[in-house]
Amino acid sequence: MICGAAAGWFVYQQQMFNPLSPAFKVLTVGAAFAGILAMWRCGARAHGVALAVGYALFCLGFVSAYGWISALSGTVVGGGLICISIVYDELAHKLPFGKFLIIGPLVGGLLAAVTPMVEFHNLIPLAAGDAIIAYARLGWVLGVGVSLGMEISDRMLRPYETATQSVV
Repeated sequence: MICGAAAGWFVYQQQMFNPLSPAFKVLTVGAAFAGILAMWRCGARAHGVALAVGYALFCLGFVSAYGWISALSGTVVGGGLICISIVYDELAHKLPFGKFLIIGPLVGGLLAAVTPMVEFHNLIPLAAGDAIIAYARLGWVLGVGVSLGMEISDRMLRPYETATQSVV
């Protein structure tokens, strides 16, 4: 996550700290997804749900900058990330490697579906397609990166476990 933040700083510089920029939104979604997925894989599911609720409350904190519809998108994203973590956990019982090929498009689809809510405050109808595609691509990269990192850490922490054995 530190490497991702450093790369984001290199590409976006000050935009990473602007709550209205897509870079800030993707960084916060990435941090939330990494935490939720890690908690879910460790068996601390209540903590994962608490982190999703915390992310939703964090988004509600920007109601004056975003407006209510954009601020409420955090609840949809938090719930979606929990659902994706459940899918990842179920796939971990069946697939030894390659879950990132499924999780990446799921996160991309989640961000694409939520884009009209997230960008409601400044979405121009003619540019809506471009915004949806941009968030889908960012979500795909984010989902692949986080889930691939989780797969590698699973392999390192549980080297002798087969895909059919229970993880938790």
